[in-house]
Amino acid sequence: MNEINILDWLDILWIPVFALALHKNQRPWAVLFVICNMLMMRMLGELMQWIGYPTGFFPLLDLNLLTRGQLFYCVIHFLYLIIALYAPKSNGAMFISMTISLIFTGAVLFSLVMVL
Repeated sequence: MNEINILDWLDILWIPVFALALHKNQRPWAVLFVICNMLMMRMLGELMQWIGYPTGFFPLLDLNLLTRGQLFYCVIHFLYLIIALYAPKSNGAMFISMTISLIFTGAVLFSLVMVL
């Protein structure tokens, strides 16, 4: 039976940060951004563990994939927060496209980080 560690879910703290820090029209997309990134990180990490590489193809880093993912996505979330704060009056389509592009950019870059 697997034990649930509170540190495995530390990235959920980004949801209230985004909900409080961003403008009203940006909040739903920002919360969706965090949830999508959380799911993507866990899905890619489980994929690497399922194929038999729990520390990456080249175990150059001693961190497990979940910790590595949380550190990586912390940077992505901080970048998103800065961009969203400096674009308070961006129209909906522009903000949505930024959100979607950063979700996919984060997934691709995390795939590269997982290899290490």
